[in-house]
Amino acid sequence: MSACLPGCPLRAVCRAHPCWENLSGSCGWEGTGPHPHDQVSPISFASKIRTPVLIVHGEDDTNVPVGQAIYFHRALSWFGVEHELVIYPREGHGFVERKHQLDLLWRTRAWFERWLRDGASDGRGLPA
Repeated sequence: MSACLPGCPLRAVCRAHPCWENLSGSCGWEGTGPHPHDQVSPISFASKIRTPVLIVHGEDDTNVPVGQAIYFHRALSWFGVEHELVIYPREGHGFVERKHQLDLLWRTRAWFERWLRDGASDGRGLPA
């Protein structure tokens, strides 16, 4: 089994678009689609995802709006992909509250232990 914790995956949507450099990471409204960045958006490929995904996001992220994480969560739900969505209150694109940083560390470890551990493990998730 495999597992995934995407690091700013939705940001790649805008980074692939020509307006990226001019708008410092925000594509803004560009009218009705399809748009060039739709071709690389994780949301566009949700129907093909089979790897369990842990989505973590800051509620106050101004680089990647939290709505994108919620849309990704909805798409994964629609297609029956095993996933978890965690939204940290008061956090932006990087987490600064110590309890959130610790929660993310523990949650990430638990996620990978859950999905990567197999019967041939030494108890630390390593092959025996």
